[in-house]
Amino acid sequence: MKKYSRMLKIMVLLLPAVCLFGQANDKLTGLEGSFKGTIMAMSKSRIQVTSTDNDSIILIYKDEGYYIPDNIVTKLEELRASKEVARFSWARRNKKHYLSDVAVKGQPAEPQEVMGGKKYEEDKKSKDVQSSELYIKAFGAYNNGNYTDAMSLCQAILVFNPKYTLAKKLKEDIDKKLKQKEAKAHLEKAVLLAGEGKLLEASGEWQMALSTSPDDADMAREIKKKKEEIIEEHNKKAMDLFNEDKLIEAAAEWNVILAIEKEDPVAKKGIETTNKRLNNYSSMERVKMEYETSLAAAKKEYDRKNYLTAIQDYQTAVKFASKLNKEKDVSYMLSEIKRIENLVESSRKVYLDSASRFADAKDWLNMSKELRDCLRIDPENKTALELLSAHQPEMFEARDKLYLEGLEAYGKEDLDTAILKWNSVLILDPSFEKASLNIKKAARKK
Repeated sequence: MKKYSRMLKIMVLLLPAVCLFGQANDKLTGLEGSFKGTIMAMSKSRIQVTSTDNDSIILIYKDEGYYIPDNIVTKLEELRASKEVARFSWARRNKKHYLSDVAVKGQPAEPQEVMGGKKYEEDKKSKDVQSSELYIKAFGAYNNGNYTDAMSLCQAILVFNPKYTLAKKLKEDIDKKLKQKEAKAHLEKAVLLAGEGKLLEASGEWQMALSTSPDDADMAREIKKKKEEIIEEHNKKAMDLFNEDKLIEAAAEWNVILAIEKEDPVAKKGIETTNKRLNNYSSMERVKMEYETSLAAAKKEYDRKNYLTAIQDYQTAVKFASKLNKEKDVSYMLSEIKRIENLVESSRKVYLDSASRFADAKDWLNMSKELRDCLRIDPENKTALELLSAHQPEMFEARDKLYLEGLEAYGKEDLDTAILKWNSVLILDPSFEKASLNIKKAARKK
């Protein structure tokens, strides 16, 4: 009797170890994994899954404070009764392996349902109520055109309720609207740049508009129409210049066309014809043509107050004039270069002195205007650049104030005041695109 009693004690001591060994499995050493097999046993909180090669895994499907949902119990019982092969996934937490997913015939059961039970149902109901409240706000923001706030609300919904279908659908609609809005901003900027003659930059903005919203057929037609208008205008200029034998200027106009439409056949043919005619001229005729072109460009840049560019063009013209033995012209142009250099120097000093006085008076708008004028004639002026950098916070504060005043005036239909305010914004910050776009919008409304 004592012998059997001793054996019983040994078995009691070894039983936990045997149980632990039975749960041990190389497939459960990681943080998560999956196992394909059938249910062979079930307790109140665990299932035993056995694979086709007879490996067994014990998985916990219920934890303290949770109740297993009836539909999951039914699913597990059906699997056990039918011995149907399913895929069971788990996650390791606190040294325990919890059932995290059951997939039967490729149809998954929600991990939250498997682990959640009654508490999950309560949580789900609470989430749906919160999601519905946020969705109403998101939809209202969307209808008012406030797409950024609507998107933020949809994203918030989907963080804690990823399967809320209404939020998913609204998010897709907002994405489409935001892309259309971004594309429209590129389009408006392109039109602005084209109006300033910056066609290469405009072409880049058109391309950005098309890539942002490739399915917008109306915008594609609008861009095509605008390009055709610009091409027609520059082609007419080129032909007039060509007929006047101003071949280099004509080629420049055709090159403008090629900057926005690389394969334009008319422009390519025009440049080809121009090059042939240039090759037929004597070398001295070409020098004369280059001289006249450079001289005209210098005068044009001077009138625009682009003094440094004017000096460079005059210097180029001097080289060609020397080859043509135009001594009087060379003398005149050298005196012009000297005069412009003196003008730049004196203007630079006037602008900087004036800017310093405005800075002392905290008149950031006029300070910025003087410094911008200084940089126009001397783009790399160190003093002007340092002053702009040092007072940038104050300038931006003044910029924002003027921008809001412009919006207020626009709201009151006082378009002239709105445009004036936004032009002042651009003096303080030339890169402030909203002001540029609003000026154009107000001008169209007048």
